[in-house]
Amino acid sequence: MSVPNDKSPTSYKYVSNIFRCVYHQTSPNVKRERVLLPFIHYHINIDLLNIIQLDFTLTDSEENLPRSNDGKHYITWQFNFRDFIILRDCYAPDSINWLKKQGINFERNRFEGIDFAYFF
Repeated sequence: MSVPNDKSPTSYKYVSNIFRCVYHQTSPNVKRERVLLPFIHYHINIDLLNIIQLDFTLTDSEENLPRSNDGKHYITWQFNFRDFIILRDCYAPDSINWLKKQGINFERNRFEGIDFAYFF
């Protein structure tokens, strides 16, 4: 989703989520509109799970990503939250394994992560 910045017509903010987890599966016996089922399923899963990470990337109107001073890296802001506790919360094992392979340290997040209530 792109949202124009009110201060500059050529500046855009992008907010996206990567929801790599399917914890709750809708029963095949549930009869609903086929179009609505993915959204219902998505909503149920979000309600069941705590946020682990949130990323922000900004672009200009031509979707050019910002780069580091040396021009070698794109810039994205990443926030890790402390609210997810792997020993307590619901999760899909394949999603947690993927996040661990990406470098997420859940134990470290418990102590150094952001408290979700203070973030928003």
